[in-house]
Amino acid sequence: MFTDAFPDLRHEVLATVDDGQTVVAEIRASGTHTGPMASPSGDIPPTGKRFQVDYVDVWRFRDGKVASDHVYFDMYPFLTQLGLLAS
Repeated sequence: MFTDAFPDLRHEVLATVDDGQTVVAEIRASGTHTGPMASPSGDIPPTGKRFQVDYVDVWRFRDGKVASDHVYFDMYPFLTQLGLLAS
């Protein structure tokens, strides 16, 4: 969904913590909304606006393999920067 809507999508790792079984990364994502963005209500047409938001990704490992991956992300700043919600 995001690569179609934001072809210039970038992720910058700001910080990481690793305890051997869990890796936590703070990441900054940015891009320009130049393609249709899929949503449960149908495609959202491109707004041409840029966004920059931070998110946290938590990977848990078991036996050397990813057992779970959880992303924590606040949609409000993302949608506001794209002009899809009033600020």
